[in-house]
Amino acid sequence: MRVNIVYEVNNREFLNCLLLQREFVRRGYDARVYNKTESILFHDNSEGVTLIPNSYRKIDLDHYRYAFNTNGGIVVVYPCEQVTNHNMPVFFDSTANNPVKKLPHLCWGRDYYDYIRSLGFTNKNNTIVGAIQLDFCRREFRKLGYSRQQMAEKYSLPSEKKWILFISDFVFNSDIITEQIISSGDQPEKIIRAKHEFGKKSCSVILEWFEMFLADHDDYVVVYRKHPIELLTNEVEQFAEKNKGKFYTISDLNVREWITNCDRVVSWYSTTIVECMAVQKNMILVRPYSIDSDSGFNEYEFYKDYNKIDNYEQLCDALENDDISLSVRTKAIINELYSIEEYPTYKRIVDSIEKAIKDKEGCSCDKESHFQFKRWKYLISQMIPAKIIMKKGFQGLYNLFGCNFYVQGETKRAINEWIASANFRRNMKEYSQRIDEIIKGIV
Repeated sequence: MRVNIVYEVNNREFLNCLLLQREFVRRGYDARVYNKTESILFHDNSEGVTLIPNSYRKIDLDHYRYAFNTNGGIVVVYPCEQVTNHNMPVFFDSTANNPVKKLPHLCWGRDYYDYIRSLGFTNKNNTIVGAIQLDFCRREFRKLGYSRQQMAEKYSLPSEKKWILFISDFVFNSDIITEQIISSGDQPEKIIRAKHEFGKKSCSVILEWFEMFLADHDDYVVVYRKHPIELLTNEVEQFAEKNKGKFYTISDLNVREWITNCDRVVSWYSTTIVECMAVQKNMILVRPYSIDSDSGFNEYEFYKDYNKIDNYEQLCDALENDDISLSVRTKAIINELYSIEEYPTYKRIVDSIEKAIKDKEGCSCDKESHFQFKRWKYLISQMIPAKIIMKKGFQGLYNLFGCNFYVQGETKRAINEWIASANFRRNMKEYSQRIDEIIKGIV
């Protein structure tokens, strides 16, 4: 049977999907990994399975159904953002007719499972499977990532110094991204502008703290690891140039590889506290300003009684001593959000999909008449074939000649994604062989 595994963001999701693919192949399936925006399938998938990421409304689902040619086939949703504070995006279709609600969803933990059930997601094949990204935090999988020495050589980082990883989540700081989100109408302008201003002033203070710390501590460097969809602002780029050799902005690799190899981990709003817990690393939470109703942000439940750093002296002490303990309440909340068991998530996901295959009637999208006509009308109206040809053309030039286009703004972010996709594809065979060796040992 054919299984299509679809992902959105390379550094966040590609290896997760490849791990799933290798387990499906081990069990005898014809499993393939696809990027959401780089593929149109001509193969008929009405008898296959398509595993898709975030999907909140019919228009989201339409893209996957039409681009991946599944008419009446099994579609399973495994969202890659499940720590929601019990708030769906503003554009979420809350009506009972939303077809996404009828599909089986795979959940990181009991919290998300119960939450979407309260919203009308009642498919009997909804299952708690855990968060697959945490499988790579297991000791047997850690060797898949870069070692500290390899990172030092690849990014010219001084291996003899202590590395402070700053996990950024300043997605809304960019003027370009802010205006694009406002134009899309997916979120209210007032909230986006509040996030923009709050994030900018928070980032400015945090950079100021790092500059003071680095001036007094020659034995440290800072690695600014941006969010996968964040666009670096001029302020951050200028700060990096001013502090060259001490402050590095690096977007490559998965965040867990950086968490594993850095000496200190600092964040502002990221949910990567759970990855830190999984590899037994402390996480320092810096909050120069409290997240309140005027900020546009909603505080994560597990950070409500977390030890927050709100001044430079506290940050110095935390970086120098690396002594942070989590409260019982914080640990309990995280355990509700993430189901972590001895039996790994990638196996639990494949088990759940095999169960869905046996119960196809309760897991399939409705079969649509005149499907191919509607499909190509949608694809052409969205200019998807033209966009894919452009991306593939760029990736071909990049692979053959190393061509790159030095552009700014949103286009720069898109091109970085195309490059990341090309690099992952180029190394896919090697990654597959290494994963196969690991899962063979686990079996």
